[in-house]
Amino acid sequence: MPPNNKSNNTSTMLDDEDVKRIAMRIAMTASAKLQSQKEVLSDADLMRQYILMCPYLDPNSPAIEAALLGLLVQNDDNENDNNKLPQTDTIISSSSTLDDKASTAAAAAAATDRGVTFDKSKKKKKKRGTFGKVFCVFGYILRTLILDFPLALFIAAYFAAVWTHRLHDWYLRPQLEALYWDSERMYQEETYYKRYCEAEDQSTRKGSDLFLPINATTQEAYDHQLIHGLTVFPSVLSDKTATELRDFVISQNFKLPEDESIFVIANKHRYSFGLGTEEPTVATAMEELASNERLKPALEKIMGPNPALIEMTCITSTPGAKDQYWHDDVVARASAMQFGRSFGPSYSIFIQLQNTTKKMGATAACPGTHFCAAGSMETFCDKQGFQVVGEDGYWRTGDAMLMNMNIYHRGAAHKDPDAEDRVMLILTFVPRPRSHAESRQMSQGITFSLRWDMWGHTLDDLAHAKTRMTQPWTTLRSLGLYKQKDAQWGIDYISGGSMRMANGDNGFRDDQLEEQIEAGGFPLLPSFLNGEVDTEKEGWRQYYLKTCIKIEEFTFRVNLVAVPSYILLQLIILVVRLFLPSDDKNGPFRRFGWAIARLVFVYGLAYGLFKAAVHHVDNTQWARDISGGRRYTNSFVITDNDYSGPTTYPHREDVLIETRYKSPAFAMYNDFIMAHPGNRPWKVLLDSTAPLYESYSGLPKIFREQLPEYMVSSMESQQRRFLYQGKKSHWQLMSREDALDYNERQLQISSSPVLRRVYTGLEYLLQDCKHGHLRDTVLVRYDVIPFLMSLQHKLLTRFDNETFVSLAHLPDTEDMDNVEPAPKLINILHRSLTLTKPECKSRFVRRPVKLAVGTSPGEPEAGAWIREGSIVEARHRGDSGQYKWYHATVDHIASTGYHAVNFYDGQEDLVKADGVRAYIPFTVGEKVELNTDEVYIKTEVIRVRDNMLDLKELKSGKVVKNIFMGDVRRPNTKTIKKKRETKYY
Repeated sequence: MPPNNKSNNTSTMLDDEDVKRIAMRIAMTASAKLQSQKEVLSDADLMRQYILMCPYLDPNSPAIEAALLGLLVQNDDNENDNNKLPQTDTIISSSSTLDDKASTAAAAAAATDRGVTFDKSKKKKKKRGTFGKVFCVFGYILRTLILDFPLALFIAAYFAAVWTHRLHDWYLRPQLEALYWDSERMYQEETYYKRYCEAEDQSTRKGSDLFLPINATTQEAYDHQLIHGLTVFPSVLSDKTATELRDFVISQNFKLPEDESIFVIANKHRYSFGLGTEEPTVATAMEELASNERLKPALEKIMGPNPALIEMTCITSTPGAKDQYWHDDVVARASAMQFGRSFGPSYSIFIQLQNTTKKMGATAACPGTHFCAAGSMETFCDKQGFQVVGEDGYWRTGDAMLMNMNIYHRGAAHKDPDAEDRVMLILTFVPRPRSHAESRQMSQGITFSLRWDMWGHTLDDLAHAKTRMTQPWTTLRSLGLYKQKDAQWGIDYISGGSMRMANGDNGFRDDQLEEQIEAGGFPLLPSFLNGEVDTEKEGWRQYYLKTCIKIEEFTFRVNLVAVPSYILLQLIILVVRLFLPSDDKNGPFRRFGWAIARLVFVYGLAYGLFKAAVHHVDNTQWARDISGGRRYTNSFVITDNDYSGPTTYPHREDVLIETRYKSPAFAMYNDFIMAHPGNRPWKVLLDSTAPLYESYSGLPKIFREQLPEYMVSSMESQQRRFLYQGKKSHWQLMSREDALDYNERQLQISSSPVLRRVYTGLEYLLQDCKHGHLRDTVLVRYDVIPFLMSLQHKLLTRFDNETFVSLAHLPDTEDMDNVEPAPKLINILHRSLTLTKPECKSRFVRRPVKLAVGTSPGEPEAGAWIREGSIVEARHRGDSGQYKWYHATVDHIASTGYHAVNFYDGQEDLVKADGVRAYIPFTVGEKVELNTDEVYIKTEVIRVRDNMLDLKELKSGKVVKNIFMGDVRRPNTKTIKKKRETKYY
């Protein structure tokens, strides 16, 4: 239409969409025709050239201005236009060079003349410039930092506190209760006995005996460690690695802040701190040590596969350091020595980082004392303990000593002022926790010298220290949150802390709680959020719980204020925006909706993470075991042992027959009882006699029965008894017939490697059923256990002579994978599996054949064979506070050393083993004290008749006759001194 055509005076209203379409068509045409000139001309010039090219339009035509105005409106309020082209923004931006006021007026006039009216209800929107965009981004960041992030932090803190509180109530509290160690559990769960040691119990008095040859086998290292408890492996670290690590340690000793230093005995001139693998020299040393071809297989055979790390530290002794006192690093009453199913064994590795001589303070030790729970170790170690050096007088650089932590040892004085500092690397390992029904916790008394972020790792992790033991993985591993797929869990910080907290062990003692509170409580936590406890009555558990409750209550109150405040603030902002002039009337409501959506999203995310964490923990084997009461609890719930021999207290020369070990997880401790001094000669005799038992297989049965008779007689001639571990771990005296049966069983088992392996495997299954995670099930109690016992019985029952011959002549090999079972063995197994009624009795039925009897030896020393029913003298404290000896009868003897005695005056008491002695008959002329109405009168024995005495009062000369010996006592007294127990290096 020509621009000057005014024939149509009718006003027609065009909406914005029509204007947009007109503008888009003009833009498309202009862009297509002038594409070739785009790089030469500016956008404004391109537009002018197009107008000049149009044959129907005047360059100053209002229609063109109207088109440009439509393009501007289309750019600010573009909504789903499928015809939009990329060139639109270029053309719109070119319109900014035109005179907006003149263009708008002209366009309006032209539109009116042509009958076109624009909708003025929608105003033009201005496009944000660079400054506006930056200001907007800055506003978003400011809003996030001031409002969104703090709110999200408060919400997350609240749900974390709720989760922690729930974790405590559901799992940590039952776990702490299960971990608590008291005298009742000691009475029920003992696996050895409280052994009193003297100088003869030291296994060697020569330091060079502890050094293994460079070509020693893993089995030789195993046997050496079992006997001595100390084994030195040569050249575990190279000289270069040891020197670099030593330089690092020395450089750190004088930079240590007080909170990173670790206390050691005789602390003056000694320095210690925990190591971390973020230091390259430490990581290199760990990888070299954990990959050593001699140490690693020996350590895993002794402790089990991939043991857990619980200490990684170093100790530096400078000239002037004094002798430490003799000590063990764990307490006997809470360690694997006495309680093999309740505590895991602990082994330390001491590695010298320089050549060390005696004058430099080489570690001194008493080998063999890892069997000793009491006695005069400090006294005889002072006399015959020795410093560990080789025949050349050195403990060489890089040599590693593996030490059972029950061994008595001490750090010796550094007496050489001209020598360099002695630096020693120390690592401590315990068996890695089993995934199901773990009953063993860490032994008590260890210093646990390990940085908190190093917990949770194992020997295999040390072998890959540069990849696995780096941040943030070490922290996540320590807290039990995450581990790499190819790694295994050690003991994380929470589990280890629970074990120590439950019994007030190092790191969680009552005095350390007072220090923690005085220092301001938990690090990074405001003091007002720390729990308030009465340290006289409450401990770490109450402190931890009250702190959790405080945090939960505080974060709840904060959320109760923060969330409504956040919503109120958004409402105020909404109202303010509604009163401000704006082109977008729905914008304030949209922004308010987004604010509420962010709040709901944060709450939903926090709650989802909370539920995911709860679900994850609830479905772990750890949680299921705790809920089922199978983790760290007393595993001796099945007592099917009906042996009824008299109880007695073991002597070092006795042969002990244990019933509480046997598990693949126990590794060397399955043979712990076999290393008892009385069992060693019996084992040697068994190994030498078993081949004879096999060679007699073709002869009449009476010839084979002579062999167990020979073994029992040999032990009797050496003043040894056979003791059986009965109910509640009490040691019971076996009758001679039972001892013969036991020796015959062991001869038959030892005569065939295949039978020994099968029988041992059945014993592992049987003990796992009795003490494992299925011990409480009806199926295991009443079906599986009787069946396994019946199967053992059938394996050892000789149906006929031919059967025994086939079993005895199976290949003598330790490689069971290459051995095909004999047909007769398969037949025995098949017949056992098809029993109609399981038989629980597993004893042999012996023929009443009388053979040559052994000697009738006496006791090794007086009182060594005190047993149930023996007449003894027991110590009892009177009103004066002094202990005196009184006649009594032994009612019962526990393996812990306590004797339940009945005094002749009717009183009963529990007396320790060293408070009971054998009754020595009174002799004529002996001075004694007579009890007359609780007043003791000094008298002299003038006649002895059985249990009756005739006495003469020393003061008056009066003679009294027929006095029962229970009313008489010897005048000697003895004051009891409490033995000091040590817990540190």
